[in-house]
Amino acid sequence: MLRKNEYLDYRGELYRVAYSRFMFNTGLGEERTHLGLVPIGATGSVRLQITLDEAHRGGYECWDTKRAMQAGRPTAKFWFYGPHGWVRIKLRYGQSLTHHYYARTDEGYSFEDFTLRYELGDDGKTVVIVQDWCSGGRDCDGPIRTSGSLICPLADLAKIPAYVEHGEKPSLDTHGKPIRRPDWRKHRAVTVHDAYAAAAGY
Repeated sequence: MLRKNEYLDYRGELYRVAYSRFMFNTGLGEERTHLGLVPIGATGSVRLQITLDEAHRGGYECWDTKRAMQAGRPTAKFWFYGPHGWVRIKLRYGQSLTHHYYARTDEGYSFEDFTLRYELGDDGKTVVIVQDWCSGGRDCDGPIRTSGSLICPLADLAKIPAYVEHGEKPSLDTHGKPIRRPDWRKHRAVTVHDAYAAAAGY
């Protein structure tokens, strides 16, 4: 029995079940299960109405939510500035990428962590890339840690020209073309933990 908001591949097209209910067919004098289907990626009302028997005859396959969402969303491709410069990132809907960087310094160490996630935004409609980041380290005054979160709609992943750090020269990819980076916006407030300041009562 197919239920509302499940997904099925019917005759080569992917649909979300908008409703599944018994309806009495006066011509046949019997009840049958009727399905209202909406194509993945479409908005608005039901586009296809079939009975469960028709679904069986046409051949259908139920998909889980993650598989259905990946099929209905484009692959996100964008430039990201990491510890060693610009890198090209590719994510499918529902995927995430985590990177950790650590280095020793004269007075201790430094680190940088980030996680990139491809998901649905808080409005439940816009697909976005979320960047959770954390950086810090330890020096003669003790450990310090700063963290925050940024967000960028899929439509703005190549909105802003990228420049070489501390200069006006544009950054170029391996083919000599200018890099355009995501338009990151604040998603969660930045937090700072300074062990030395905390011990001093600040």
